[in-house]
Amino acid sequence: MNRLATAIVGAVLLLPPAHSEEVGNFALLDARHAAAVLKQCSRPTPEPLTGTWQPSDADIKALEANLPRVQQLRSKQCCNPQARVKDLKNYYRQYVGVVIGNRKLIYINAFAVPLIDITDRKDRWRREPMLTCDGGSAFWGAVYDPRTKEFSELAFNGEA
Repeated sequence: MNRLATAIVGAVLLLPPAHSEEVGNFALLDARHAAAVLKQCSRPTPEPLTGTWQPSDADIKALEANLPRVQQLRSKQCCNPQARVKDLKNYYRQYVGVVIGNRKLIYINAFAVPLIDITDRKDRWRREPMLTCDGGSAFWGAVYDPRTKEFSELAFNGEA
């Protein structure tokens, strides 16, 4: 009986995670990381941060379903005027729940897929904010409003 119990526990531990924040090219970060994610050194982020919240699986599913619409946005920054997100499959994305004023929003912190060192940082990006200065279009952020299902505030990192 002990062998059977050990085999079952071992098999369960090998199963892929069941939550949406653990699969695909995105991760839902714990709300405690919100302030850190918003401290980007070479792109603007929404402000002022007045609180945090933890989006539900339904919020993230709706964001993901609507995500192609972020490609319709154009950056309004001085460094990258009119820049756009061209191909979403080229980016990993971190999502974090932020409260700006009294609005519950989800901030998207995105970075190019090839920039993750598979041997060193394989899953660290799923738990910790990825912060990079400069890098241009390899790094971008945007805001998603789960109430209206709209994206806004697209911003790319500055150039080195």
